[in-house]
Amino acid sequence: MKLSAAFLLSLLAGSLTALQSAINSNMSRYAGSHGATLINFAVGTAFLALLFFLSRQKFPATLAAAPFYLYLGGLLGAAFVFTMIKVVPVAGVTASMAGVIAGQLFLSALLDHFGVLGLEQIKLNPLRIAGILFLFAGAFLIYKGRG
Repeated sequence: MKLSAAFLLSLLAGSLTALQSAINSNMSRYAGSHGATLINFAVGTAFLALLFFLSRQKFPATLAAAPFYLYLGGLLGAAFVFTMIKVVPVAGVTASMAGVIAGQLFLSALLDHFGVLGLEQIKLNPLRIAGILFLFAGAFLIYKGRG
């Protein structure tokens, strides 16, 4: 995949997380925050199970050898969904996503810089630091503009 395609797909994924946060926040009015989180993951799991079985793939034998911490992705996803269900009604989608993006950038920069979890090491440089600082400033202004 080319870098430009990856960038466009990441923009799409970001757009979908904003929509997901709005939908889940509204679902919590009917199912509560825990119920909305559970429904989110139940529907997602059912969809992915259908795709998995339709693709006729099998779980690889090497899956058992995966380190335990690699299974935490689902837990982190659930924590994200649950947190956004709580934050969106208070801050709105825009401010909530601004905080998400700022937090993602902070940790992402550290993960890249140190090559954590076997990722390619991409060192921080002045341009990347400036971009992160501008995004933090933007997130701050969006929160302040909320009132």
